[in-house]
Amino acid sequence: MPRRHIRVTGAPEAPLRAALTALRTELAVADGSPPEALTEAEQAAKAPTLPPYDATAIPLFTIDPST
Repeated sequence: MPRRHIRVTGAPEAPLRAALTALRTELAVADGSPPEALTEAEQAAKAPTLPPYDATAIPLFTIDPST
């Protein structure tokens, strides 16, 4: 899944930085990833693979709210 890196600038006590820090603490979000996970992700990004078959002809529908 693609993700965008967000850089928060400003003083540590800035409202956005303080809110993000509080949220990370409340949700127990780790500061980083283990080195093994980063290595595996880098290797996977260098050699992406496609599924072994083309399934684009399979009909697909979803049921979503009108909004």
